[in-house]
Amino acid sequence: PMDATFVDETGKTVRLGDYFKKDKPVFLTLGYYRCPLLCSLVLNGAVDALKGVDWEPGDKFEMVTISIDPKEGPTLAKVKKQNYVKYYGKASANRGWHFLTGKQESIAAVSDAVGFYYRYDEKSDQYIHGAAVFLVTPDGKLSRCLRGIMWDAQTMRLSLAEASGGKQV
Repeated sequence: PMDATFVDETGKTVRLGDYFKKDKPVFLTLGYYRCPLLCSLVLNGAVDALKGVDWEPGDKFEMVTISIDPKEGPTLAKVKKQNYVKYYGKASANRGWHFLTGKQESIAAVSDAVGFYYRYDEKSDQYIHGAAVFLVTPDGKLSRCLRGIMWDAQTMRLSLAEASGGKQV
């Protein structure tokens, strides 16, 4: 859903399609910023694998992280971005990794499109969700879903290359 609107970590309203550029795949993650465990494990595992890839975010691919919690806003997204850009250790991540928040309709449109299902549990005040990252082609088609919390650099590099070339699931 390229027309789905979100708010980025600077407070600017953006369209998901703004991050899709010619010949650049998108590395997409969904979770929520105040998640007590699983979302951080997914992002940590993704960064650990990407550190071993010679492609730079913002140069060869874009990274988009979307909060599934419509109550979260750009202030929390900004803090999360700062922490992960520092952890990644590549300056290009500052311009190539985007942390978004949004309304339920936009969140649901993206999560449904890639098959990321979740639900809110009132009792624990947490979201119940799976663990995965998604590689999306430059024209917005799902190329690959990598489930889990740990991946190797070779799998990540090949997945980015396939998505860059337009390979779809």
